Amino acid sequence: MSSDAATVERGSTVLYRQCDLKRLIENLQNYGTQIALLDLTPGDQILDGFVDLPPYELWGQHLKLAIEGYTCTSVAIIVQKGTNSKI
Repeated sequence: MSSDAATVERGSTVLYRQCDLKRLIENLQNYGTQIALLDLTPGDQILDGFVDLPPYELWGQHLKLAIEGYTCTSVAIIVQKGTNSKI
């Protein structure tokens, strides 16, 4: 969420950037799959503005957290095999 250029590429946790997700979706669509619309808006509710920091203990729940200085969140990509799918 905080960078579309630099990211964490090595280690036990890696972070995908918006450009990585868009490239993945493009590649999947080239294979004939149907992809549900990916909503990457950051949100405007009260908890959307909160970024949990290590050791991630506050409330035990969070929408966004900081990993190695980058703000990140989860996304879901819904993929459906198309009728002309090459997969």
